Amino acid sequence: MARKRYKVEETLGKLRQDKVLIDQDWTVAGTCREIGAMEITYFRGPKEHRGLKLDHAPTLKERKKENSRLKRAKAMLSSE
Repeated sequence: MARKRYKVEETLGKLRQDKVLIDQDWTVAGTCREIGAMEITYFRGPKEHRGLKLDHAPTLKERKKENSRLKRAKAMLSSE
């Protein structure tokens, strides 16, 4: 069974909900169950999206696309 890939915006929203519930003295397992995420999202999410705001998420997508386009162009030039 394939796992679901969350968008950056969804992950940031879940991490924000996690933070609120943890501040209300919930356990990590309880918060993950409440928001419907795995515990690994709680631990890995902040590392991947360190300091990223919700309004910066679309810019991140554009930068990733531009970066992959430039890598392809560099590979084509180096192979010639």
